[in-house]
Amino acid sequence: MALPTFLKRSLQILGVALILLIAAAVAIPYFFKDKILVKVKETINKDLTAKVDFQDIDISAFRHFPKISVALKGLDVEGTGDFEGVKLIHTEGLDLALNFWSVWNGGNPYEVNSIYLDHPYIHVVSLADGTANYSITKPKPPSEPTSFKLSLEKYTIENGTLIYDDRALNFYTALKGVNHTGSGEMTEVVYDLNTKTVVDSLSVSYGGVKYLSNAKTNLNTIVNADMKNMKFTLKETDAKINDLKMNLEGWTQLKG
Repeated sequence: MALPTFLKRSLQILGVALILLIAAAVAIPYFFKDKILVKVKETINKDLTAKVDFQDIDISAFRHFPKISVALKGLDVEGTGDFEGVKLIHTEGLDLALNFWSVWNGGNPYEVNSIYLDHPYIHVVSLADGTANYSITKPKPPSEPTSFKLSLEKYTIENGTLIYDDRALNFYTALKGVNHTGSGEMTEVVYDLNTKTVVDSLSVSYGGVKYLSNAKTNLNTIVNADMKNMKFTLKETDAKINDLKMNLEGWTQLKG
C-alpha cells in the first residue's frame, strides 16, 4: 500500500530535520571548545591559588543531552605553601553539564547544572591552626562577575576515595569505594536533597581511638536544606553499617 503524498512529504521533512539536528549536535562542541578551554584556564589562573593541571578537555552534546558536557580528563589539584606537594584532588574525569543556552549566549556566565566525578581521590587536610588545604580561592570583589555559575540539579561520585584529616580535632576518616548521588532543586532557597551513598570501606578514628575499621556502609537520606538560615534537617534516613541498621533524625545549623 503506497503512502499518501502528504505523509511521504512529512516523513522526508522529519528525516531532514533529524539529520540537521544530529549534525548540529556533532558540530556545536567544536564551535565552542576553544572558547570554553580559554575560560577554564582563565578561571583557574585568576580564581585559584592551587596548582591545577589536566590532560585533555572533551566537549560533547550527546553525553548529557540536551545539556552541553565539558569533561576535564586527568585532573589534578595540588596545594601550595603549607600544602606544597599535597594533592587535594585527583580524578580520572570531572564532567560538567552546562545549560545549553548559557553556552550558546557566550558564557556570561556558563551555568553548571550537574557535576560528575569519575574515580576521584579527594584528600582534605586541616592543620592544628585551622588552616585547610581546600582554601584555594583568591579573594575577589563582590561585584566581579564569575565565569561559571553553579545551578546544580544533580551531582555524582563514582568509585571515589575520600580522606579527611583534621589535626586540630585529632580526627581522621577514610572512605574507599564511594558511590554517591545527590539531586534536588538546589537553585531554590529551601529544597530537599535526595542522596544515595554506598561505601565499600569506612574507617574512623578520633582522639587516637579507632571507632570503625573498613566498615561497609549504605546511607539513603533526604536532607531538607534551608540555605537562608543555613539549617539542614534529616527528613528520611535509612543507614546501615555492616549489619547494624539505623534510623537517623535531627538537624544542624551553621551560625555566622
